[in-house]
Amino acid sequence: MRRVWMRRRGREAARILACLATAWLMAACASEAQDFGVTIESLETSRQAGHVQLVVHQDIRLSTEARAALEHGVPLVIQVEARLRRSRGGNDVMTIERHFEIRYLPLSDHYQVMEGDGQQQGTYPRLRHALADLREVTLPLPGTLAGTGPWEAGARSRLLASRLPRPMRLPAWFSARWRHDSGWRVEAVRWPEPT
Repeated sequence: MRRVWMRRRGREAARILACLATAWLMAACASEAQDFGVTIESLETSRQAGHVQLVVHQDIRLSTEARAALEHGVPLVIQVEARLRRSRGGNDVMTIERHFEIRYLPLSDHYQVMEGDGQQQGTYPRLRHALADLREVTLPLPGTLAGTGPWEAGARSRLLASRLPRPMRLPAWFSARWRHDSGWRVEAVRWPEPT
């Protein structure tokens, strides 16, 4: 009888220790999760040369795993997506996407940012400079929609795991350290006055 009681107590103690270890690991992961990611800070509209544009202000911080992959020759693709719709739950009128590829150039020890269409945006001596180049992304909006009612724009920015090399995709899907996604930020659009 005493042995049965001791076994039960041992199992309970093991469960409590397992729960404590799990809680500790989750707390450690939660604190680490804040040192990387993508945050959309604000959205604003501007008018340049007669065209209305949505400017997405964002902050991109890469995890150690993403940095290591980049430094080992794996290009990283950042997708910035915006949706325009009428305020108060209207349907999406348009979706705009831009893709940016960040590459490490080992021979020159520089980082390169390319547009999705292969157009070079810039080459930088440090990764922080390349990421700073992506702090403001401009997306075109149709000026014909100005004055036709209240509008709102939603924007999302993320690292595309689907564009990683095939052997890396599955581990990246399941690793929290590869989740660089701002989620959707929605704001009212104020159409700038024509100049």
